[in-house]
Amino acid sequence: MIQHHGLEWYGEGATFAEVCNDYTKVEYKCNGIGVLYDYALFLGIDLIFMDFNCTDTFREPIPNKNIIEIRHYQKGRVEFELRNNKVFHMKEGELCINALANIPAAYSFPFGYGVGLSCVIDKDSVDAETQQIFSYYNIDVLRQHRTEKGTGCCQI
Repeated sequence: MIQHHGLEWYGEGATFAEVCNDYTKVEYKCNGIGVLYDYALFLGIDLIFMDFNCTDTFREPIPNKNIIEIRHYQKGRVEFELRNNKVFHMKEGELCINALANIPAAYSFPFGYGVGLSCVIDKDSVDAETQQIFSYYNIDVLRQHRTEKGTGCCQI
């Protein structure tokens, strides 16, 4: 069984609604509905389905997460506030890649809703077995990448 994250990973207002072998259902106390389904695919690699129907602003609970995140929204729009006082919007159909230097400090949903998914690689949690599995495909999940350009975002 793959170890699940603690509540501190999900931030303020998060509660575990359901913890199963395959996934964790996280609900947020907010002005509306905020639900995540977090599937731990490998140790350190999660696929998270997000369904928010609220206008609250959510703060990033762990400011220096050593992660790579690939995010896509099927419905709605999300507004990210970055630590460098920049803001960007991600609209329906866009794909966004964030890394340590560009993890948002906060996010909200200007249209009042957002439905999407996120693949998160927590580089501090990836174990040797996960590294070995990905190495078969010539993927080094712990390789250090540096970029000064900010968050990558594109329409798909």
